[in-house]
Amino acid sequence: MARKKSNKTNKSAIKVARRLLERGLEHTCRHTPLHTTRSRLCRIEWHLRKVLETLGYNKGDEVYQRTPKRVAKAYILELFSGLDYGRFPRCSKFPIIIGINTRRRIRDIPFTSMCEHHLLPFTGTITIGYKPRKYVIGLSKIPRVAQFFACRPQMQERLTCQILEALRAITHSKEAGIKIDAQHTCVCARGIKSDNVTTTYQLKHLSPNGLAMLFDK
Repeated sequence: MARKKSNKTNKSAIKVARRLLERGLEHTCRHTPLHTTRSRLCRIEWHLRKVLETLGYNKGDEVYQRTPKRVAKAYILELFSGLDYGRFPRCSKFPIIIGINTRRRIRDIPFTSMCEHHLLPFTGTITIGYKPRKYVIGLSKIPRVAQFFACRPQMQERLTCQILEALRAITHSKEAGIKIDAQHTCVCARGIKSDNVTTTYQLKHLSPNGLAMLFDK
C-alpha cells in the first residue's frame, strides 16, 4: 500500500535529522526532494527502461511496458520513502508520571529494508528498549520510527544506530538499547549463498537490569 504524500516536516523529524547529522549517522543524499513525486517517478521509470533494454528485453514485451512504472512507484512511495523527512511519523510525547518510570520494550518488530550495495532486500526483527527520562511516546510510534529508517537504502549497522538515536532524541532517554536480527538477500541469493542471520546491537548506558530487559525472553 502506498504511503501518504509528504507533509511539512514536523518538529520531531527536524530534531532527529539534526542529531543524526551531528553524529555522522545521516545518509549523505539529499533529504528534501528536488523534484515533484510525479517527476521522480517518470525519471526512475525512464532509467529502468534503459536497464531492461540493456538486458535485451523487447520494447513490446509486457515486462518492458509495465515493470519500470511498478518499480518506480515501489521505490518512491514505499521502499525508499524514508529518504524524505516529510514522511517522518508524528510522535506525540507525554510527560512521565512521577513515580512511574519503568523501562519500556517492544520485541520482534518485523521490518524489510534494502541493502545499499546491491539494492536487494534484507529482512528481520527489531527489539528496542529504553528507560524514559522526561517523556514517553506511544508504543505504536516506535515501530513507525523503525520502519521509517528501514525504508531507505541501508546498511544494517547504520540502521541500528539511526533508530536508537532517533528514539533518544525524541524521548530524551539516556538508557536505551536496540538489537536487530536480519537475513540478507545479497548474501543468500548471490556470492557465497549463505542463509546465516546477522545480529547487530547498539547500547547506550544500559544497566544490568536494562540489558536483561532488552535481551531476556
